[in-house]
Amino acid sequence: MKRDDIIQAAIEEFGKYDYNRASVNTIIENSETSKGTFYHYFKNKADLYLLLIQKVSFEKMKFLHSTADTDLTVGTELSIFELLRTQMEASVRFASAYPLYAMFSSKVANETNQEIRKKIDAEIGHATNEYFSELVKQNIKDKILRDDMPEEFVIKILVYMISHFNEFLLRSGIQVEFENTTKITEYLNYYVSFMEKGLGTIDIKKYA
Repeated sequence: MKRDDIIQAAIEEFGKYDYNRASVNTIIENSETSKGTFYHYFKNKADLYLLLIQKVSFEKMKFLHSTADTDLTVGTELSIFELLRTQMEASVRFASAYPLYAMFSSKVANETNQEIRKKIDAEIGHATNEYFSELVKQNIKDKILRDDMPEEFVIKILVYMISHFNEFLLRSGIQVEFENTTKITEYLNYYVSFMEKGLGTIDIKKYA
């Protein structure tokens, strides 16, 4: 189906370039369609981009819930750090299984176009912040998270660190691929431990 061909070509194009640099003409050429066909299915570049975000987000959540060994919803008995570790391990498996989706997600997380950034936040930001808001409130109440920092700050730093883990791996010279699973898991444990020591109520001295 031509629409699917366009979506596939767009995933690849937006995975290589940010929103401004990604080319609709290249997407049309690589999907072997025409401008008429493109604009039959999509109003414009932004319409296609936001649809890709919806698609990748849906596929990722479906994958996470189908492969995780435990409940990932708010209210689980896991602490916020155990939950994050579980979610991020599943996210790494997703990135390994669907590298094009992972590349696209990395570009979305680092998008600098302010107009499109607002649309991204409207598309997925509210639900993400709502989820973490509930999680943070519960873990402050349970004395797992520190209560001496603004809740808004804790939510933002958690969302930022989780959404940028794949980028951190790449900047560390680690490709998100199956053969690197051991190294990725090692870095993931360091990463979550770093968050726990900074945001949690654990005694820092015992790590000295």
